[in-house]
Amino acid sequence: MAEINLEHRQRILAGMAKAIADKGYAEITIADIVREAKVSRRTFYEHFANQSECLFALHDIGCAEVQQVLRVTFNQHVDWVTQVESAMRAYFTYLMQDLVMLRTIIVEIHKLGYEGLAARRRSIRSFALLIQTAVKLRAEHNPKAWMSDDLATAAVGGIYEMILNEIEQKQEAQLMRLCEPACQIILALTRECI
Repeated sequence: MAEINLEHRQRILAGMAKAIADKGYAEITIADIVREAKVSRRTFYEHFANQSECLFALHDIGCAEVQQVLRVTFNQHVDWVTQVESAMRAYFTYLMQDLVMLRTIIVEIHKLGYEGLAARRRSIRSFALLIQTAVKLRAEHNPKAWMSDDLATAAVGGIYEMILNEIEQKQEAQLMRLCEPACQIILALTRECI
């Protein structure tokens, strides 16, 4: 088996993101991706079986990066309101830095049908677990304190839908205005958990 060239893989993923930005996932071809990545078709197929596999990889990387931003911003040494506000500011700041990745995570993944919806559910579940972990760490002094899966999923799903609405309205540049309502969602749903 040939050694995987990580630089080529990164270039392909960047080429996919650029092609999506230019045309949208439904309109792109492998030729568009490799042209943007400046690699051969053969190199593409050494890394991905098809363009949907490449989109899944791009989606998963984007979600992992956003989750890492949230992990480092949740700080149990400050009060819960400050912790949530800091995390949401960091979250929306990060999303606004790469609007192509944002669109890939929120919109383009849906173009993959049921598999895309499953990827969306996995990412929502991962973000919900992050919130549940933050609540649990915050409430260590109260062993009965917890946040249900349903509440955590509702928090993440609500924020996700607000972001999707901004994208559909072509208001991505105004995304930071969602920081306050996102904080309100999380604070309202965790009020009884902390």
